Amino acid sequence: MKVTKFAAAVVLYLSAAKQIEAQVDKMLSVLDKAGVDKTLQAILAGKMTRLVAFGNGSYKEINILQAIQIWIFQLSENEFKEGITEKLVALMVRLNFKSDGFKHYCRALAPPSSENYRITVAFSVDALAYFFKLLINAGVVVAEPKSHLFLFVARHFKTPGISGDRISEHSFTNKYNQTVQATAKTVRAALVRMLKLLDKEFDLA
Repeated sequence: MKVTKFAAAVVLYLSAAKQIEAQVDKMLSVLDKAGVDKTLQAILAGKMTRLVAFGNGSYKEINILQAIQIWIFQLSENEFKEGITEKLVALMVRLNFKSDGFKHYCRALAPPSSENYRITVAFSVDALAYFFKLLINAGVVVAEPKSHLFLFVARHFKTPGISGDRISEHSFTNKYNQTVQATAKTVRAALVRMLKLLDKEFDLA
């Protein structure tokens, strides 16, 4: 009995797989007319043309591929210029389409991560700390508690001559609390340059 059920299941799988493979050329023709990205077309075709030969797919995969083909064949020519590639990718993600090629494709589409991005400044740590102190004291920046700001600056700012390209939060805090006149002069010079630029741009001098 179990053998009979298994054999019937195999027959159903192969039948569905053959139907999918038989529709690949037609599917690619539609995708080509719709201007769908060639790489994405190749990923789909590669997945759909190896079902019978390899026979290692699942019924869930068959259902996913059938759903994708049905969606593609239902496209109208009026939709061809409406970001079909993006809509197809969204459908494939929603249906949990799985392949290494598609995984890499999606990663390439993702915007670059800003997690490790740091703002490079010409200030030393001393000057940067005093600059932020002025911003806070002048009410331009609201930082409560200040420790959160110090941690943020340490993680996201880069100054010249810092070992390992990382600002020490402890060092930044100390510089913030202890400013020397030389540092104040450096920051003042930068502020004067900015004021001159502002005056020149808006004729305020």
